[in-house]
Amino acid sequence: MFPTNSEQLKPGDSIWQYQIDKYLGKGSFGFVYLAHHKTMTRRLVAIKQLKMSEANPAIIKRFIHESYAMGELFHPNVVLVFELIEPDKYPGVQSYFIVMEYIDGGTLRDWMDRRQPPLTLPDCLRIIKEICIGLAVAHQENIFHRDIKPENILLSADGAHVKIGDWGLAHLEEHAMTQMGDIMGTLNYMPPEQASGLSAVVDGRADLYSVGVMLYEMVTGHMPIDYHKAADQALERALAKNPMVFADKRLQQQIARDAMYQAAENAPRIDPTTFSPNIPRPLRDLLLKAVAIRPDDRFQSAQDFVAAIDALSARLNTPQPSSTSTDERFSKVASLLLQARQKRQERCYSEALQLLGDARKILPHDPGVCLELARIFNLMGKRDEALAVLKEAAAETSDNYVLMRDLGITFMGMKEKEQALQALEQSLALNPNQSQVQKLIRRLKT
Repeated sequence: MFPTNSEQLKPGDSIWQYQIDKYLGKGSFGFVYLAHHKTMTRRLVAIKQLKMSEANPAIIKRFIHESYAMGELFHPNVVLVFELIEPDKYPGVQSYFIVMEYIDGGTLRDWMDRRQPPLTLPDCLRIIKEICIGLAVAHQENIFHRDIKPENILLSADGAHVKIGDWGLAHLEEHAMTQMGDIMGTLNYMPPEQASGLSAVVDGRADLYSVGVMLYEMVTGHMPIDYHKAADQALERALAKNPMVFADKRLQQQIARDAMYQAAENAPRIDPTTFSPNIPRPLRDLLLKAVAIRPDDRFQSAQDFVAAIDALSARLNTPQPSSTSTDERFSKVASLLLQARQKRQERCYSEALQLLGDARKILPHDPGVCLELARIFNLMGKRDEALAVLKEAAAETSDNYVLMRDLGITFMGMKEKEQALQALEQSLALNPNQSQVQKLIRRLKT
């Protein structure tokens, strides 16, 4: 039966077509559960629930925004979203839920905290490379995450899959969520331009800074900025000027907070050899470039970061990753999909099709590859080919609104009005926050 309130759910409770199996933990907006689809019983999903008692309109907007950002990024290195469930639009539902694929290996933070077996340098470089590939696809679509940190990176139990999650702070070029002066994100991983209140205008280099901090931490066990030292020094100076500060805890917190944000903007980054004297010079140089204060001094794109990692691995002649899986299929497909999207944007369709053909040989039914292939076929006017691959992808992932949306648009291009309307209405039912789809449905009905 459906739950009667919007607080924490119990095993056996139902949310739309999903049944809760167990409580997984608390996320940034509420609760997270493991569940299964009632008819497709082998499909395990993670369901993120917005805790309504703590939600204001801005939080609800961010929660919906996260489902939109994640849903648009059909890629092996991004957590796949199946649907957004909203109150008043689903029978008996009294909260907001995002239904997404379940990743069974925990977060990168969990992996970093494990003592046995420890992450080796090849492990770290492979994980960071896959994160960069996922971000490259997001940046191609003008989507910037703005809160990259180990807690938002998920791994499969064998380490073979690395996926970016929690896009609640993502900036989409056409769906801006913040104003100038907003400070959002997690300070330890926050780039200087974001710490200064320019969250609304950050670009992909901000995400790459956060990735650089993660790699720095994975290699050295430390942060490139000593925030505690900055806060302590600021408090010492304040107390020296006015001892009464000691009695005002709130003022102390404000002084410490201001000092840490100023450190993020201006403090020289600590040479990683301070913590790990045996770090090879090429790795040291890569780390310092990745966390440079000025965006122009960092890697200018996620592809540049990937190329630097590949060059470093070749130069250091690093062995294969040890504690994570060496299954390269998903990494290869992710890389091929990234390259194909770039070729599509450059209108080099034949080259893109060749890359996607190589990807299909590795993972024949990958929905992200099918979706990209269909988009290129549609651009080339090959509607029948586009329809065939979209139907194939929908057979594997029938409850994803992006697939159903593209299927509907393809039917429209083929003048199949009834089938187009059916697919678009299914897409809208899965995610009602699609103004483009709403317009298409109105046009078909009139």
